[in-house]
Amino acid sequence: MASTLRRAGIATALVALVSAGCSGGSQDIVTTTAGQFYQELTRGDGDAACHMLAPKTREEVEESADAACATAILTLEIPRVEAAKDTDVFGDQAQVTLDADTAFLARFPDGWKIVAAGCTPDGDLPYQCEMQGS
Repeated sequence: MASTLRRAGIATALVALVSAGCSGGSQDIVTTTAGQFYQELTRGDGDAACHMLAPKTREEVEESADAACATAILTLEIPRVEAAKDTDVFGDQAQVTLDADTAFLARFPDGWKIVAAGCTPDGDLPYQCEMQGS
């Protein structure tokens, strides 16, 4: 099932925006949001983790697994992390590099949401992600 969620990676434009490295007051909120998401996964609280996903990401998790998000998200191969190493924010997009993973977030009217997780760099190509919205 996890392989069905693998795609070519995050759009090149998102990676370019995020790697530009513009940060502001949102940086702490983004880092905290990403940390909370990984804590929910570690606790096995799929429902709480799914509430932190961007709408399209949540839909993709459910459609790919043909199961409720709360169940499906716990079966994905998203690394368990201990600490954030770097956070880059550019406007309404962000990238959080953690000790064992990279996550991408976007700002929505109700706050920052996880757009992709389980992401690893792929040379000069976009990141390969275990979970992402289309």
